[in-house]
Amino acid sequence: MKIAVLMTGEDQGQDSYGSKACAALTEAGHEVVPILASENMALALAQERPDMCFPAFSRTEEQGLAAQELLSFLDIPAVGSEPEVCRLAIDRRAIPRVLSTYTELTDESLAAACPAGFSFSVECFKAFGVQKVLDLAHKQIPGGFPLCVKPRSAACSVAAVRVSDDAQLKSACMNLVDQGQDVLVQQWVEGVTLYVAVLGEGWDAYALPPAREVDDCVYKAPVEKSILSPSESLAEAIRSEIERAAVEVCRAFNVRDMALVKLIWDGAQARIIEVDPSPCICPGSAFAASYEAAGITFPTLMNALVGGME
Repeated sequence: MKIAVLMTGEDQGQDSYGSKACAALTEAGHEVVPILASENMALALAQERPDMCFPAFSRTEEQGLAAQELLSFLDIPAVGSEPEVCRLAIDRRAIPRVLSTYTELTDESLAAACPAGFSFSVECFKAFGVQKVLDLAHKQIPGGFPLCVKPRSAACSVAAVRVSDDAQLKSACMNLVDQGQDVLVQQWVEGVTLYVAVLGEGWDAYALPPAREVDDCVYKAPVEKSILSPSESLAEAIRSEIERAAVEVCRAFNVRDMALVKLIWDGAQARIIEVDPSPCICPGSAFAASYEAAGITFPTLMNALVGGME
């Protein structure tokens, strides 16, 4: 197959995501055409007419979303979810609503849950006053402090902040508002933070072994059973519950091909934190830790994603 790998101007080095994707697809036996995501991309795609595109950048950012829309216009198949799915998934506020709708449609009892919380836009804070908005926190979130304050958009790189009182809450919210970020305030969930890679779509979707971060941007999979429970049999059941929750949320969002679900196992439930429908999957990523634990190589995964035969 002729595969176009779309990459940004900053993603052309030997160790970049795009370059690794090109090498993996070439190793899998495909004809690979690197194309820069720029104003000339439409012309390059029209000239090359690839069988499939692999966007080697996040479609949760505007450039990636625009590229996906262009591919749809040119009627060129691409790996990954539709732009509207990506836009919805990066809104962390949407997770409980999407899960609720999914439950109503399927009448399923879900393993996936979401921390209670509330969200306000920058405009709301400015129009109605920070303190008046934040005074609602204790009424909206059961249990009160500690709380988690973070940007509503998962595309923002600003980290979540744990706050323990009103002063910290106000300060954390104002910091985000000053940066032009809408605010999400949620229960602070204690537990094991895990990353679950999901492949496929709909009822054919399945989870790979959960990974956890053992050092800064260093991931290990599968998660040790002892971290989930002292009982080996119970740990296996918990892992199955975690994987089921990750697949459920991907089905609920109509994710296609691949996704990375960040969740916290709080000892009783899998609390969904984020759904990334356009994760980095190259070696060294959290996604890679999962597929490597499943015995899958990067070229094999790339080949499968573009519809190649093993």
